Amino acid sequence: METNKIKLNRDNSIELLTSILLEYPIINTVDINLEEKNLKISFLIEEEITYESWVNQKRKIEQNFRLFNKFKKKDNQDILLSKDDYNGLTRLNLIRDLEGCSKNELDFIISVLKRIFEDKLLKNQNFYYSNGSSAIDSLLEEVSKDNLLKDKGHEYLGFIEEDRVLVFNKNRNNS
Repeated sequence: METNKIKLNRDNSIELLTSILLEYPIINTVDINLEEKNLKISFLIEEEITYESWVNQKRKIEQNFRLFNKFKKKDNQDILLSKDDYNGLTRLNLIRDLEGCSKNELDFIISVLKRIFEDKLLKNQNFYYSNGSSAIDSLLEEVSKDNLLKDKGHEYLGFIEEDRVLVFNKNRNNS
């Protein structure tokens, strides 16, 4: 049991997940899948979004993302967007390749979402964190370079609940 604890304390994925959650209180959950090398981020919106409205908002987010990457001279950068409705709430899911992702990109995406959804975008009021931001870029780089075979099947999920950051290893290998 203690060996697992030591291994988890050194894991860049967990540090990245925690840094993102603390830096961006507007993010509801962060899911890092090392096997697929992607980052899934979810946001909560305080309304159920209609299909017509969703198509328009999704188009705006995708256009802004493409424009951002065009200015950064990054080719073939895509995000996948989806939504789930829950009795008065919408969860917006954004999936992004770990490779090429940066803190500047996260800042930009969040600013776009704030502009589109305004005050309906829910955020965690319990944390006021400001020092971990410089670590996000280096952790994104480290996690995207990690050995795929070593981390096969590892997936981490994190969220904030009652003034605590909770991180779970969703290891599908059971080893």
